[in-house]
Amino acid sequence: MPYEQPLIDERNPFYCPALDALAFLQSLRHELHAAPPPYSHSPGDHQLPSFAECLDKSLDEAELHELLYRAVPRVLDSPGVSQTSLSFSGFVCDHSTPVPRRGFHLQDAPPGVKAKRKRPASPPGTFSDLLAPPKREKSYQSVNEGSFELSARGEKLRYFSGSVDALYSPYAPRNYGYSDADTFELERRIRVLEDELYGPPVGAETPRSMNALTTRLDTLLPGIRLKERLQALKADSHQHIANILAVDGHLNAHVLEILRVSEIDCLDLTASLMDAEGLNLGAKELLPVFSKPNSFLFLSELSLSDASLQDFDMTYIHHLPRLSRLWLSNTGISNEAVYHLVALRRTLSELDIALNAAIDDDVISALLALPKLSYLSVFDTGVRMPGLRRLAKCVADRSDSDAHYTFEIEVPRECEEYLDSTYMLHPAPPLIAHPAACTDLSVPALRRNLAAHAAFDAQIVVGGSRQEMVERLERILTMREEDLRVREMVWCAVGDARKEVGLEEDKGSVEVGEL
Repeated sequence: MPYEQPLIDERNPFYCPALDALAFLQSLRHELHAAPPPYSHSPGDHQLPSFAECLDKSLDEAELHELLYRAVPRVLDSPGVSQTSLSFSGFVCDHSTPVPRRGFHLQDAPPGVKAKRKRPASPPGTFSDLLAPPKREKSYQSVNEGSFELSARGEKLRYFSGSVDALYSPYAPRNYGYSDADTFELERRIRVLEDELYGPPVGAETPRSMNALTTRLDTLLPGIRLKERLQALKADSHQHIANILAVDGHLNAHVLEILRVSEIDCLDLTASLMDAEGLNLGAKELLPVFSKPNSFLFLSELSLSDASLQDFDMTYIHHLPRLSRLWLSNTGISNEAVYHLVALRRTLSELDIALNAAIDDDVISALLALPKLSYLSVFDTGVRMPGLRRLAKCVADRSDSDAHYTFEIEVPRECEEYLDSTYMLHPAPPLIAHPAACTDLSVPALRRNLAAHAAFDAQIVVGGSRQEMVERLERILTMREEDLRVREMVWCAVGDARKEVGLEEDKGSVEVGEL
């Protein structure tokens, strides 16, 4: 077969839209019944039937009759169509484009069948068998050109119309040839699929919609008189309802499913995720709700503190487009969970991972990948001074490039004690403060500098050869510079508070221990 150019089958209506569907189906049926084609399967053959045979078996005479007398749009007002053009058209079953039968009048039509009006010529670019314009295309049958407004907004598909459920978009079963039970099941399955994609509609924050929402929530949470409580507390917004349900841990998976398309911006799941000594069996079903399409698109703050989480649970929330504040203290997570959160680098500005002992210095690389991070709590974690030195250097570089950048951090208590008691804050002359000046010092000067630092740290050795003392003093001063950056990062908020109350002291004489 030549693959360079597409094949054109003039007898295929998909390639030749001028051929009427009724003519094609009747011609196909005539050929199949007259002489089965060679590709038809014989009795006892295990091959699948051809598409032509399946198409023939799927239609009966009643459906062909319905196709013949199908309704067409109103064209009386269309340009070029007059009242005299109104006629009833039948089609000849042959391989050519069907034409109206002459001499056929309205009284010859079966009872209950309306007259079929002449159809105007199809506009360029449309199929002739489609009896209506595309959904977002301007109608060629419209006379009042100024009344048409083009809208590019996509609408949710509707398969049914009418419903008894006030919280859903209108549905109603139509007659598709199914029994009542099958129609109801089809409607239910389509509604479930729509809710999976779009989420169940919650309505606007109007009194009527809020009353319908509280009624449904009261049905999902029986026995707690929820509707009366919400009315007594005057819950007039989706956020207010979520706050009330969060206090007592009533935000289960079904409630979150209803609220996932609302404009809630703050959510506290701590009480809802608590284990409650093994009685909260539905806690593991909460976070997967966040991974469903169009869920919590307005959520900016989420608290999961004190809940038992796995590192993989972060994959349920790492795609939320506006999440900027996340609280994960005492959840049992490790470094892997924070690496999952790198996906939030465009929005995440505040992160609390305190009281998680499995988090250590290896988490710093993930934290450095969060450029908007302005608050971090690693209190009572495995993070120590080597990790804080790397983090402080990055914070200092960002502060130099952006004068408005601020960063607050809570570090482990061991690191605070180290910063308090280890270093001399501002060495006074003749002591040096820069590592590059060590090679120019004499042996007595080297001993004098090492002795001054040994007064704060008894583990520092003063003696040795000149080369050993130079290397030792360079290492001390280099680490001192890094630790001073950590101290500035940790204690900057304290220093600002001291300035506000007028307690600023002379920087040339203040030691770290005095803070």
